[in-house]
Amino acid sequence: VRYSRRKALHPADPFNTFEWLMCVSETHDLRSAFYFIPGKTYPPHDPLYDLEDIRIRNLIRRIGQRGHEVGLHPGYNTYRDPDTLVAQGERLREVCELEGVNQSEWGGRMHYLQWDAQVTPGAWEKADMAYDSTLGYADHAGFRCGTSKDYPLFDVLRQKTLALIERPLIAMEGTVL
Repeated sequence: VRYSRRKALHPADPFNTFEWLMCVSETHDLRSAFYFIPGKTYPPHDPLYDLEDIRIRNLIRRIGQRGHEVGLHPGYNTYRDPDTLVAQGERLREVCELEGVNQSEWGGRMHYLQWDAQVTPGAWEKADMAYDSTLGYADHAGFRCGTSKDYPLFDVLRQKTLALIERPLIAMEGTVL
């Protein structure tokens, strides 16, 4: 958090666009998803914020109160570490419950779009996530999955279709900006 305030993110912080994004979404009758990293696995690439920070807790509560989704954005090294991914999913749910955010569906995407086809899908399912939205390109917009439509993922090691749905990532803000 770049600019300090005791209980809220500073309005002059250029990264504090949450209220604006929610307002724009609501103007167009959209429900947006905001993904949080519940723990650090590699400090050079994981966030400076912490879920224990009252400002982050207040933000999560406001997102839920306004009807938007709170989702999982696991730490940098979790894509090959199912136990840590599951623990981070559980921690996010605990924080959300404490802040009064109740959702029927949970999902998110991997940090830095990291993905191991043999490990990551099974880890998401083990974390009881309904969907993943990792599979996309970091350097340009496009159809990495060959489609923009949701589809069930496949566990290549167990040779079975998962209950986990892939929501292909078509474009990231960093790519188009």
